[in-house]
Formats: sequence, C-alpha cells, structure tokens
Amino acid sequence: MAKKVAAALKAGLTPVLCLGETKAEKDAGERDAVVRRQLTTVLAAIAGLSDIEFLVAYEPRWAIGTGVACLPVDAAEVHRLIKSLAPEGTRVLYGGSVDPTNVASFTALPEVDGVLVGGASTVADKVRAMLTAMSKV
Repeated sequence: MAKKVAAALKAGLTPVLCLGETKAEKDAGERDAVVRRQLTTVLAAIAGLSDIEFLVAYEPRWAIGTGVACLPVDAAEVHRLIKSLAPEGTRVLYGGSVDPTNVASFTALPEVDGVLVGGASTVADKVRAMLTAMSKV
C-alpha cells in the first residue's frame, strides 16, 4: 500500500488511501492500532516527497459491501485519529456501506470531509437519494 501511494504521488496523481480494520481486528479492540499502523507506514514511505496531496478514506474492511456501516460516533473517533497523524489539511472520507439511509449521518459529522461510495454509486436512484439526503445536512 505504501509503495503504491508513493508511486501515485511521484506520477502526479492524487491517491485515495483506504484504511480500515477487519472484523476480527475490530472485535479484538485493535481498530485504532491497525489504522495508526497503516497510516504511519504510508507516511514514512512518502516522508521525502514535497507538495503532496492525498485523500484518506476510513473504510472498515468488515463494512465493505456488507450493507452494515460503522456507527457515526466510531467514524468520528477514527477520523480524529487520522487527522491527528496526517499532514495538516488532509481530507478524510468515510467509506463502507454508504447508502441513502446513512449518508447524512456521516456527512453531518465535522470530522468527516466526505464519503467514498461503493455499490450505491452505481444505482441512479440511490445517488439521487444520497444527494437529497446530503443537501438537508
């Protein structure tokens, strides 16, 4: 992951770094340690680069494609952790089963700079519903 982010930055791209824990890591209480380790590994790999910009997405692996998103309070905690470690100004998105029923609960959080939508982004009615929900936040 770290080498891919560094290569993308060197090529002039803006990568989206997805961080997140497995269900087993979550259940073991290792969420923060896993996210911290993932992010610090990437930050060490790009330490010598200047004028870098990248996005970080907290995307718990157990939530991807399951229809079960993490609780907004948990997302806020992880986003605060990421922002405390990442370069100032790094935008942090939430991803992991984002859909019309929960998108507003994530985008309303001050720690969340946006969402990374997977499968729901392929269905026009869901995209419209998400945009409508976010416009009310």
